[in-house]
Amino acid sequence: MSKITILCLISFTSLVLILLYSKFAKKIGLYDTPNERSTHTQPIPLGAGLTFFLCLTPSILYFKYTGLINSNSYYILLIGALFCTVLGFVDDVRHLSAKFRLIVQFLISLFTLLYLTNFLNITFEVKFLPFNIPIISLIFGVLFLMWMVNLFNFVDGIDGLLGSQVFIYGLFFSYFCLASNNSALSLVYLALSALTLPFLIFNWRPAKVFMGDAGAYFLGFCFAFLGLVGKIEYGQSLVANVILMSPIISDATYTLILRAQKRKKIFGAHRDHLFHIMLDSKKLKPCKIVILYSLLTVFLTAPTAYLSTLKTEYAVLICAITYVSTLLIYICTKNFLKTTAP
Repeated sequence: MSKITILCLISFTSLVLILLYSKFAKKIGLYDTPNERSTHTQPIPLGAGLTFFLCLTPSILYFKYTGLINSNSYYILLIGALFCTVLGFVDDVRHLSAKFRLIVQFLISLFTLLYLTNFLNITFEVKFLPFNIPIISLIFGVLFLMWMVNLFNFVDGIDGLLGSQVFIYGLFFSYFCLASNNSALSLVYLALSALTLPFLIFNWRPAKVFMGDAGAYFLGFCFAFLGLVGKIEYGQSLVANVILMSPIISDATYTLILRAQKRKKIFGAHRDHLFHIMLDSKKLKPCKIVILYSLLTVFLTAPTAYLSTLKTEYAVLICAITYVSTLLIYICTKNFLKTTAP
């Protein structure tokens, strides 16, 4: 079976699962009701991200069975993704406390990093750090996993935004892997894009279904995990991953820092992200906001991310320049929208 056929089957399976889940959510009354952070005004079926795990699991097992991927680390991907999905789905249903969520995320992340580094016996060098101390690198990796899991959840606040970014990330990360002759990791990234595409269709404005925390936690963990696997097992650049995702990383990080400075609840519902401000300004429709984020990723951060893989000695510098650029874009845009608000 060709890889294109496999990816088409993954998309079709994802489509069927989302349709079935949507009916299930409506039947049991699982809806996302609007709050201060919401951009929708009517209850929408919630938790469709559960289908992501149900779709990825047989895909990974098939890849492993047919020899398309060989590393046993992908089993850890499924284990971690399962725990993140369950945690997110329970949070969708019962609204868990932030403290409990962070504890579970920490344990998942710690176990993942210890496994990938063979309990610190495998070198994990972090280019962002001026020194190479295993325990410090472990802490960095754990924080990276936890931050990505929560960050993906933070930016899932407007129809089609996270889904479109994930679809783009999968395509570009796949290309980066192919460029370094890593077909196995490339295929897994393509699988994530393939299973996200049907959801994006249903989640486009006006959304008919939401992925919820189940989907956001799942996707955040998967992309962080694959970035770490690429770095630890295949020697690929983790810096390139961080650069490509800078539009959402910059937005979420900058917003939360400002909220912390103002002594606001970091994990509370709010409308302080750039996409919220753009939407509240009434100058742009949700679809156009999503397109602008996509264009920023495709035409600014994707080229600089790829450049960092070619000029590895300047990777951190390229990363810094990219983040300064995206932050300036966000700060200027926010200030402009606030000063021109009616």
